[in-house]
Amino acid sequence: MPLSKRAVQVAIRQTHVWVGLSVGLLFCILSISGGLLMLRPDIENTLRPKWVRHSAERPALILTAALANVQRQWPTAEIVSLNIPADGNYNEFDLRLPHDQTAKVFTDSQSGEVLGTFDLLWLNWLVDLHHNLLLGKNGKRTVGYIGIFLFFTSLSGLGLFLIRKPKLRTAFRIRRGVAWKVVNFDLHRALGLFSNALLLAVSITGVALAFPETVATVFRIPREKASARPAKRDGKKDEHASRQIEELLAAAQRAVPGGTPRQVRFPTGGGNQASVRLWLPTDLRPEGNNRVRLEAASLRLVQVERASDWSPAKRWTQLAAPVHYGEWGGALLRILWACIGLVPPVLFVSGIVIWVQPHLARRARSQRAAKEVLILEKELVH
Repeated sequence: MPLSKRAVQVAIRQTHVWVGLSVGLLFCILSISGGLLMLRPDIENTLRPKWVRHSAERPALILTAALANVQRQWPTAEIVSLNIPADGNYNEFDLRLPHDQTAKVFTDSQSGEVLGTFDLLWLNWLVDLHHNLLLGKNGKRTVGYIGIFLFFTSLSGLGLFLIRKPKLRTAFRIRRGVAWKVVNFDLHRALGLFSNALLLAVSITGVALAFPETVATVFRIPREKASARPAKRDGKKDEHASRQIEELLAAAQRAVPGGTPRQVRFPTGGGNQASVRLWLPTDLRPEGNNRVRLEAASLRLVQVERASDWSPAKRWTQLAAPVHYGEWGGALLRILWACIGLVPPVLFVSGIVIWVQPHLARRARSQRAAKEVLILEKELVH
């Protein structure tokens, strides 16, 4: 027997409500934390100390001199990576310290001197909360599942709206001078419609980031080849430490002409390969979409990944990160994305009110009817 239009509408409404309630609270946490993380660059730039350069030296090899200065102050640390920001004021070294500690060390881009360390622990905690729910790899998968639920919840909400054959001129209207429950419904509808496309984009890109291997399999994107087997330790100083960083960058730039180095990842854990990320004007990510892997000691190229060589499928999948994190639109897009992060909590609360209000109304009517029956029975007795 075919389902009636009313039955379909009720089924969609119930699915929308229960799925929304089941994951709504968790997603509100992810949404608020994600909205704040959109402003992470602005927060860090605002709170980071305004260091003053004291050294008058201008070494020819700034980055190599900076590395030597960092190693001098933290002799037991492992240098993990070097980030070279576009503004050129500071260079940032990521260190791995004993006892699973880490540090971000900033050096002056002109003298190479160590300016200080800076890290916001609460912001790192927020990143882990948003990415992994503080649960590690299992948390990352859970976040991906929540993204899937959000995607279908947004679709079901849109379907519920379209089934009612709405008039677009009144779709975003919020009536005044009416009952609060009518205002709440209008707000829920207008805000949901306004943010629906953006929420769909955020959810589907979040799913792609949570399940990269699944996405690569679906779109038949070749996986990266495994790195060469790490060289054995001989007790001597790390080979990459004696190399000039500028040599690594020059070798990478020869492989990607016109590329601007943004990041160097040094060999760690006994490895012998370094990785350089380069930015081109066509890249959406600020750290660049091009990567060169080479042996740190001999500068022999191991792998060159150019964004211009990507297949159409990989191009689309690689858009997930810049879209999800708002990396390509500047401060204005980050502010818009941050505001979008506040929408789901509002929709969650207003949706609960819409769902609960009829039940409360029926309960109130039942209580009134019970009181009337009780009064009538007392009158009959007397």
